[in-house]
This record gives sequence, C-alpha cells and structure tokens, in this order.
Amino acid sequence: MKAAEHSQTIVHQISKIKRQVFSHPQLIRILIVSMFLILILGGFYRQWGRNINLIALIGQSQTAVRHFIDPTSALTQTNNRTNILILGIGGADHQAADLTDSIILVSIKVKEPDILVLPLPRDIWIPSLRAKLNTAYHYGEQKQTSGGGLILAKAAVSEITDLPIHYVILIDFEGFKKLIDLLGGVDVEVTRSFDDYRYPIPGKENAEPEELRYEHIHFEAGRQPMNGETALKYVRSRNAEGDEGTDLARSERQKQILLAIKNKFLSTKVIFNKSKLLKIKDTIEDSLITDIDQNLYPAMARLALDFKSKNLKSANIPIYLETNNGNTASESALLIHPEIDNQYDYQWVLEPKSGDFTQIHEYIKCLITKQVNSCP
Repeated sequence: MKAAEHSQTIVHQISKIKRQVFSHPQLIRILIVSMFLILILGGFYRQWGRNINLIALIGQSQTAVRHFIDPTSALTQTNNRTNILILGIGGADHQAADLTDSIILVSIKVKEPDILVLPLPRDIWIPSLRAKLNTAYHYGEQKQTSGGGLILAKAAVSEITDLPIHYVILIDFEGFKKLIDLLGGVDVEVTRSFDDYRYPIPGKENAEPEELRYEHIHFEAGRQPMNGETALKYVRSRNAEGDEGTDLARSERQKQILLAIKNKFLSTKVIFNKSKLLKIKDTIEDSLITDIDQNLYPAMARLALDFKSKNLKSANIPIYLETNNGNTASESALLIHPEIDNQYDYQWVLEPKSGDFTQIHEYIKCLITKQVNSCP
C-alpha cells in the first residue's frame, strides 16, 4: 500500500513540476529542470526495477523531496550564494576534444532568488597556468585523470572572478547529438536560409590541401526535422555567410535546439516511458561530468524552477578590441588583446587591461550586488 501511495506521489510531483516549467519558459531554467528531472526519475525507475528494499527507496525519496522543498539546506553556499560553472566540450570526434569552448558562470542567491549568468571568454590568459582558460580542464585531466580537470577549471575561474566555485557541470556536445537521435529527432523552425562553406570535418583538421578540412552545409528556411548530426551542425556553424555568421545568430540557433530538446524531454511519451527514460538517463550520464552529488539533483531542479525573468541578470566582461574601421570597441573594457609574442607562447589571448584581475573582481562583485547597467 505504501509503495502504491509513494508511486502516486511521484506522479503528482511530475505533474506539478511540468506545470511550473511550462509557465516560466526561460531557457536556462527549463533545460536544467529537464535534465535533472530525467536523472531523478531514471534513478527511481532503475532502483524500483531492481526490487531494492522499499524502505530504503522511500527513505531516499523522502530526502529528495526534502531537498526539493528546501534547497538551502542541501547546497553549499558562500555569502548566501551558490556558484556553478558550466563547461562545454566538443567531444571525442573533435580535435582537442577536451578544450572547453563554452564557459559560463552561474551565481545564484539561494534564499532570495537572484541569478547572474556570466559567460567567460575562452581566450583569457591564466598566469598561474601559463595557458588560456579553455585549457584548464585539459591540463587538470593530464595531472589527475579522475576529477583533476574539474578541479583545475574551478580554480582558474576563481582566479578570474574571485568567487568560490561550488559545483561544476561539464557537457559533451557529441553526447547531445546521440540524445537527439534517441528522442527521435527534433523539429526546428529555421528562420533564415544560410550556407557555411567552412564547416570543419572532425578528424581532418590537418588535411592537405586545406579545402579537404571543410564541408559545405546548407539550411533552408522553414520548419524541418533534424537528427542529431544535423542539429549539431546547425548549432556549431561559425562561418555562415551573412547575418547567420554572427555569434548572436549562433546563440539563437542554440536556443532553438535546446528548447526543442526540452519539449521532447517533458513529453508524456518520455516521462512515463520507463525504457526510453532509462536510455536517455544513461546517455545524459555518459555526456555529463559533474561533482554534484546525485542527492542534490532535486535541490538543483528546485533552484531552476524558482527563477523568473525579473530575477535573471546576464552580463559579459567588456573587451577592448580594434575594429575594421580603426575605432575601438568597449572603451571601458576590462580585457584587452595584447601583442602576440613569446610571453603568451605566440597565441591570441585576452588579459586584464589593468595588469591583474582586481578590476574584474570588483566588476563581478558589482554585477552580483547591483543592477547590471549600473556597473562600470
């Protein structure tokens, strides 16, 4: 009887979570909720299928509910904030597969919902590493194959931001290609037709002649189904002609794919399909490396549910760059591009304009405590 009642409670919680997710469609929240919900439910189904001790199962579920109701009791915090680092890597089929090309800091005030999303340029030079920020995970894994990459990446971001990084999530984008195929593909509305004649072919980065390194990809405007391979090309294209070649357009394409994945995640065909849910859970776990304990997944899901647009702040660290017409971009910049020389191993890098990260520390402190547009 208790087992049946417990199962009904789980179903009720799923329905409640789905209503809250659909009522506040901000991208970061719904994606995190979807991912952690799949992991939570997949774990429940798998343990149930193994016929483990029901008392133990109920106890674990009670802990999950308690963390969902009161995430502040479960999550590590500093000054009432939990800081999470999100990293993205290309995956095994790409050259330098463990370089983190996407680096995002998410700082959350837990008790009074407030969230700062701050992307960090991958080319920031880290003096303590004598390398760029996007290499920290790579070098950490070389030193310590189990968890060293996460530790060094967190340390490098702390050096830049002067914030403790409590948790880190690393996502393998190749895994999301597999996930999309497992979901049966996604439907996407391509807003503008575009061509990219320099889309890199994995494994042919050094092919000669140079044109053999690239393929031509084309997307026609209109609604269309995409499998994992097509969707990955759609979001990773960097050299499209015209407006679709900008970072803004690429960001919008990524948002489209993530929303499409979310819609499939939360469909009844997935949530209540034990076999499919377990396969998706396994795929996510294969594509996800994190130091977040599984017992904290409900707390993470609840945090994501609590945020609304008015609580969300997004910013960037201003960069000083020369433009094509000789003018400068972002006169109040905190990062600059120095001359390429042996000090930086002849790499294109970004470094603090002031010579150290002190001004960046003050800027991030301002972003956390004030309105973004009031920070110099």
